[in-house]
Amino acid sequence: MPFAPDADPSAFSAAPAVFFDFDGTLANTIDSIRATGRRALMDYGLTEEEVGDVNRIIGPAFPGAFSEVYGLTEEDAVWVTARYRELYREQGPEACAPYPGIVGLLDALRAQGRTAAVVTCKLTSLASAGAEAHGYLDRFGLVMGKADDTPTTKAQLVAAALAELGLAPDQAVMVGDRKNDMEGARANGVLALGVAYGAGTADELWGAGAQCVVDSVAALSDVLLGRGTGKLL
Repeated sequence: MPFAPDADPSAFSAAPAVFFDFDGTLANTIDSIRATGRRALMDYGLTEEEVGDVNRIIGPAFPGAFSEVYGLTEEDAVWVTARYRELYREQGPEACAPYPGIVGLLDALRAQGRTAAVVTCKLTSLASAGAEAHGYLDRFGLVMGKADDTPTTKAQLVAAALAELGLAPDQAVMVGDRKNDMEGARANGVLALGVAYGAGTADELWGAGAQCVVDSVAALSDVLLGRGTGKLL
């Protein structure tokens, strides 16, 4: 099923604004996040078995993700987050390269007169630095992330992006690879477009309320630019 029953396929290419999650949607950071998260948790003292599926930390905001997934105290989650960021910064720009085709999609959206924005649970400074390192920060009308580690949900960030850009909910599409992206979109009445090429699966995205799910940047471009359906899930 390419689109959910409540979705109008043409709405995705008509919305004047497109909100993109960063990790696993714009930037191919997933392997790096998994490796860095695993190392930070093991530096904290967890065993390989206790770390288990580190993919679970991708999506929710840090440091809360470490408490949510691993039951860490607030203080310990802050320590793991600091260690994670220290390790992540050591990797350099190659750890956050955009997926092939993303920059072309952003240029095509701009050519149509549409606004692209980053809406992410990452620190705004980290998302901006990642995009700037690869030369595409200027494609965005807004980078909406966290200013600090105050507990924040994707729903709050989507609402803040709508307010900052002066948009009604039906004027935006939220694109993301995890369930919190879809839930954040639906909580605000924004179209929810899932990408299954990041950290999440198609089943996860559909289950969280996605109204369309694609498996590649090419298919994402087809949907957002109104060029046909591409390969959908």
